[in-house]
Amino acid sequence: MWNSVGAGLFERRRASKLNYIVNAALILLVLFLVAEISFNMRYTSILVDGRSMLPTLVGAENGEGGDFIFIDTTISPTYGDIVVVRRADGSFIIKRVVAFGGDTVKSEAGVLSIKYKGSETFEDKDEPYLSPEYNRPELLKNSFSEHLVEEGKMFLLGDNRNESADSRLNGDYPLKDVVGVVPEWALRRKAQITAFYTYFKTHSIQITG
Repeated sequence: MWNSVGAGLFERRRASKLNYIVNAALILLVLFLVAEISFNMRYTSILVDGRSMLPTLVGAENGEGGDFIFIDTTISPTYGDIVVVRRADGSFIIKRVVAFGGDTVKSEAGVLSIKYKGSETFEDKDEPYLSPEYNRPELLKNSFSEHLVEEGKMFLLGDNRNESADSRLNGDYPLKDVVGVVPEWALRRKAQITAFYTYFKTHSIQITG
């Protein structure tokens, strides 16, 4: 009789432990799904294409290689942010914001200067993300005269000033067309993000550099 009672207690303990494990696993699964849904509602993964954001971001060439990165679709850009913008034809570009409406910009031999809205003087902008290799001072496109940015718009430049087709060619871009901003943590983790998406061949929006 005692053997039967002991066996019954053992079975109940084992069932109770199994139920605890199953319930804990279900809770963890739900938390993971909630976190995944919340993350995907805020962030979108993109694949950079082209050379215009070198050396900060490496773009795919002929469909191969290229950095994967996340953009935050819930925040507004500020000075120095890398943004993804939807163009009128429905395609996307990725550039860096250097000025906003009311600011005046100019460049001489690759040195960008900005007269911020309400200011009377130009300030040479420190751009540590640039590399001399991609900002050659002798190129004509790396010097341009004063330009007043329209209200409600942005002046965008690629980090590869030698090759980027940006506001120097296409004019100011509307703030309303910003799709997302690249957060600092995504730039710091771009190697890991790129390795993950490349290995699993996960689909992302392809963005022209």
